[in-house]
Amino acid sequence: IWILEYDTGKRVPLFAEVDANETDPKKAGLIIRPQRPLRFNTRHVVVLRQGILDAKGAALEAGDAFKRARDGLTTQSKELEAEAIRLKPVFAFLIKQKIDPKKVILAWDFHTVSQKAATQWLTTMVTDGLARLPSDGPKFKDIKITNPDAKTEPDQLRKISGKMLVPSYLTSDKQTGILGLDSKNMPKYRADQEFAFFVNIPRCAEKATKPLPVLICGHGLMGDPETYLDSKLHKGMAQKLC
Repeated sequence: IWILEYDTGKRVPLFAEVDANETDPKKAGLIIRPQRPLRFNTRHVVVLRQGILDAKGAALEAGDAFKRARDGLTTQSKELEAEAIRLKPVFAFLIKQKIDPKKVILAWDFHTVSQKAATQWLTTMVTDGLARLPSDGPKFKDIKITNPDAKTEPDQLRKISGKMLVPSYLTSDKQTGILGLDSKNMPKYRADQEFAFFVNIPRCAEKATKPLPVLICGHGLMGDPETYLDSKLHKGMAQKLC
């Protein structure tokens, strides 16, 4: 399984696995995980070659639709004919990379977005949000500071939780709120909103002789900051960052 940059031919390091969360083997998908960020605004080609086995150990073969596109066979499908034409540069690229298309069971291409497209919503909110904050920073409330015992929490020196009032670009204060956009499709400031925060200070900070890095984490949609950052995993991770 390869991912290659179309313009350079360079391979992207990756690992692939079958989706372990799917209990039905017939529905389990193949997850391809690049091990470095993909280049912005770059065409990539994904190649699955012969040698991939199914759950019973049998070699996977190219599907009929892809085989017809790959081998230039006729089809009654206008959509497939159009896709076969679109894939011709991909097959030419494979030959250029000394990859025999006949030994490819599936291939497709995609184009990553530009850096501006990927980051402009975030950078716009950061710039606008900082300009809206008071000069002394956001307002905090319900601050709780806990200093755990070293015997029970060897990796955590202190934890701080509370709420802060900061500019919000969500459509409402409710959990169902989504990012609000203006007529130019850019984030739109709605109002200041309270958000919970949690700070984990690793025990190594107690004896640190130089400033330590700050790691900002965002929890998942179904969690909260304290549950996420107060876990054994993240406390240990913060301790190692020293």
